[in-house]
Amino acid sequence: MAHTVRREPAHTSVIMRPSAQRAKEHEAQAECDRQGPDEQECKKPPGGVILSEWCTGPALRCMEKTIIMSEGKNINAVSLEETAVRLLLEKHLTLTTAESCTGGMCASRIVNVSGASGTLMQGIVTYSNEAKEKYLHVKHETLLLHGAVSYETAYEMARGCVDVCGTDCGIATTGIAGPGGGTPEKPVGLVYIACAFRDRTEVRKLNLKGDRSEIRMQAADCALRLLIETCGN
Repeated sequence: MAHTVRREPAHTSVIMRPSAQRAKEHEAQAECDRQGPDEQECKKPPGGVILSEWCTGPALRCMEKTIIMSEGKNINAVSLEETAVRLLLEKHLTLTTAESCTGGMCASRIVNVSGASGTLMQGIVTYSNEAKEKYLHVKHETLLLHGAVSYETAYEMARGCVDVCGTDCGIATTGIAGPGGGTPEKPVGLVYIACAFRDRTEVRKLNLKGDRSEIRMQAADCALRLLIETCGN
């Protein structure tokens, strides 16, 4: 899949900040541009799931990067969660979050945004396999065959948000935040995120770097970003 570079339109508004802060933001933006996600399609499982591999690192945490939504609106200097809440409210969509490795970080960040009650219906931390089965109807066979950290499990978690919890969309996270628990096949930093939007589901594989806290924060960033991309199109 070709990598597309989005350029800011000439009329984008600029928010003035002290020169020292602007310099730091420009430096962070340059780092984001150099090391941002390289997205490529890797395989498509049956059932209409779109699975892509998204290899990234701490540079993704560029929280004030402008996000261009499908309607062509530019949102400058706002966080991913603010952008997500605004988008869902504009489209009158309801949301469920189903989190494992992020442990409620996605829901917490959404709740930080005023007006989130108009879109977020529930946030579920399904940390154990039993919880994934009980609350999201992840198949026992899926967990046995593929494990909790897999695209199949992430897919079923996201589908559970829509099909079981009854909301328009849902995001799911499952991964290995470390420092222990990794294997050669599934190393620390391997995270799968998924977003279900009505009958459409997207799953992404992340290879993240950093300590436990950094990996969890990056995974939450990616999940919110995937929510925006999926529901904005």
